[in-house]
Amino acid sequence: MTAPIFPAFLPDLARHLAHVGIGQFNESGVYKRFTPPAIYFGVIPDEAGYALAINQYAQSTQGGRTTSTPALFVQIRARGDRHPHSPAQILDRIYQELHDQQRFTLDNSTRVLLCIRHLRGPEEQDTQGRWTRADSYTFTLNPQGE
Repeated sequence: MTAPIFPAFLPDLARHLAHVGIGQFNESGVYKRFTPPAIYFGVIPDEAGYALAINQYAQSTQGGRTTSTPALFVQIRARGDRHPHSPAQILDRIYQELHDQQRFTLDNSTRVLLCIRHLRGPEEQDTQGRWTRADSYTFTLNPQGE
C-alpha cells in the first residue's frame, strides 16, 4: 500500500499560522509588507524581510501510529534581521503554538493527532547578514478523523 499524499497540508499549516497571528499567508506568494512574517513554500526570496519558509521533506508510516496515520516531517525556516536572536522570536511562537499539541485541526481540513518539534536548528547568517534558523516538526496526521 502506498502512503497517501496530502496536498492541502502545507497551505493548511500556513493558514493556521496566519490565523493565530504568527505570519501572513498569500497563496500567490506576493507580499507588500513583511510584518507579520510572510509565509512561503520552498525558498525565501532575497527581497523578503522577516519571513517563514515551510517545506515537507519526508513522510513515513513508521512514525505514525498506523499506515492510516502517517507522520509528515516539516521544516520551518525563519529569517529575521541582523540580530542573532531574531529568528527565535518567530520560531519560539511557533513552538508554543504547535509543540506537543494533540488532536487539533488545521484550517478546518487537516486533522493532526500529534505535533512534536524534533529538531531546533542553529542560528546562521545569510549572505546579507540576516539571521536564519530552521526547526523541524513531525506531524502525525489522522486523515480518517478517528
